[in-house]
Amino acid sequence: MRSISDLSSHISGAIQSGHVFNTTLRENLKIASPQATDSQLIEVLTLVELDSLLVELGSGLETILGEMGRALSGGELKRLNLARALLSPAPILVLDEPTEHLDQELATRIESRLLSLGRTLIVITHSGWESGTQTLQLTR
Repeated sequence: MRSISDLSSHISGAIQSGHVFNTTLRENLKIASPQATDSQLIEVLTLVELDSLLVELGSGLETILGEMGRALSGGELKRLNLARALLSPAPILVLDEPTEHLDQELATRIESRLLSLGRTLIVITHSGWESGTQTLQLTR
């Protein structure tokens, strides 16, 4: 890793509680990929089942999310953070609690979609993650 000059082009991620900026939904997503088109933004919102926000929030991608995303629930904030990471072209994603605050059915659907992307996922979680090629369990 020390020999890689631009590590962010290889690895991206979503931390457990990512920051939501007091700007539009579009701009919050484009932090990960400034050149992303609206269709790419909608595609990633659909992948994490946030496409309904485009209607619910009133102004679609132009909706101002407010300080710390006050208009969004904990699960919606988690999925927005995940959508941001997915917009990155990096082949390796480190995901910290990516399905926290989601009901089991939604978590399973999103997990399945993430696994179908063909990217390397490093998932850090206290809750279940149904599939994986390797599991490392840390205990005290």
